Amino acid sequence: RKQYYASILSKDISWFDQRTPAALPQEINADAERLAEALADKFGQGIQGASGFFISIILAFTLGWKLALATLAAVPIMAMGMMVFGKAVQEVASESQSWY
Repeated sequence: RKQYYASILSKDISWFDQRTPAALPQEINADAERLAEALADKFGQGIQGASGFFISIILAFTLGWKLALATLAAVPIMAMGMMVFGKAVQEVASESQSWY
């Protein structure tokens, strides 16, 4: 919030002319809440995904290192496929939002 407040103070005067003084605190609070909700959700999912990946790798190598090594070789191919799929989903989502 402090950085957001500092960035608002460094804005040009014309930016303030477009907004009412009473709306600024509400806007700061709403933006901070949206940012906190977004980061909390993404951060938790990232930690969960990373820990699940590493625990799975460790478990796979302890149970059968040959199969784990062969499977690990396919991870870059799967990651590239997921990136292509994610990009396609993002394009479809942005196209469908442009309709509205």
